[in-house]
Amino acid sequence: MDQFLFACPCCQFPTLSERGSYDICTICWWEDDGQDNETANQVWGGPNGPYSLARARTNFKRHGHMYDVGKGIDVVENPSRARKELLRYVDSVESAAKIELELLFRLLEKERLSR
Repeated sequence: MDQFLFACPCCQFPTLSERGSYDICTICWWEDDGQDNETANQVWGGPNGPYSLARARTNFKRHGHMYDVGKGIDVVENPSRARKELLRYVDSVESAAKIELELLFRLLEKERLSR
């Protein structure tokens, strides 16, 4: 897996190859359309539909993805064992700044291969 460098604006984990390029974070499933803190309460529509960045962040903290409960895509509503393992790790770290990158990348790759 490539070494990602940019933090997702929703979950703050380093899953994006660049900012604002419509990469999809495979932890929270936010599609990075360039929205950031200054506009976090605005609903831009587009790839994230009815979700503002602020609402997506709240949803991520509550249940590990950007969507409202029961409204997400299949991969988040019916998570694989690999996704559950990834989310357990994400939940176990105090903040994205304290992650072990090698472990995170291994878990992300394992989750990607399980889809």
